[in-house]
Amino acid sequence: MFFGTRFYFKLLYYLTAMTPAYLLFSLQLFIKYKIGILKLFGIKIPWISFAILLVSFALIWGVKKLLHIATKRQENHYILNQREAKITQVNGDVVSFLLGVILPAVIFIEDSIAICMVVFIGLQFIIFLLVSKSSSVFPNIMAIMFSMNVYILDNGFYLISNEKMTENYERIIAVRVGDSSNLLGYIT
Repeated sequence: MFFGTRFYFKLLYYLTAMTPAYLLFSLQLFIKYKIGILKLFGIKIPWISFAILLVSFALIWGVKKLLHIATKRQENHYILNQREAKITQVNGDVVSFLLGVILPAVIFIEDSIAICMVVFIGLQFIIFLLVSKSSSVFPNIMAIMFSMNVYILDNGFYLISNEKMTENYERIIAVRVGDSSNLLGYIT
């Protein structure tokens, strides 16, 4: 995932992409163990879930800002022509992400909350290692909500852009995210 980018970029992307798993897990804690309950006007509210959502919004906003600043500086730029690179996929494979990452990430062991937390955190660490060493890109629902899409190009590059890219783009000046990265950013 995004070879050549800095660790913090990979971590931010991963954390925001895994937001659905964190929300599902926190809702299970709320339902099964009554953890994270805030009573407001007699209504039980899962405040941990809301906190996770707010933190995720802040993190993805930060990723978008980082990419926007990099695009404006135009250092380490890369000219992308339609003749050289065609879009092969947009936002990765959603079905395999949902079935392969989100569902296993919310495995819930009901016997002990301590074991449940250790297993969940261990799974998250293992999935992060697997994803960070993989060449495939998985979709980031939070990024999509902030109108950022990951385009997979046939020349081996990835492009994160808030512009709707079609097969008819002519030429854009993107920036490399990282020193030897195959990830390009184009956030206007």
